Amino acid sequence: MPAKNNRQPAGSDIQRDFAAHVEASRRAHEWAAKCITYREDGNAALAKVAEQKARHWLKKAMLLESKTSGKSRLFNRV
Repeated sequence: MPAKNNRQPAGSDIQRDFAAHVEASRRAHEWAAKCITYREDGNAALAKVAEQKARHWLKKAMLLESKTSGKSRLFNRV
């Protein structure tokens, strides 16, 4: 009896990439809000850390957005 194939198919799964993009975007906004709060409270050290984390998640969101915005997608047709 052959073994079951539990591997993900090769290539990109658009729904998984989109969900990851939404999560990364949410985290970027969350860290940006924390950065603003820390700056208003006068805590520059924590604000700098929060800014770096916001930039990190924003870069991830941008990378994932480029994966999910293909020209051949059905929702991009006019």
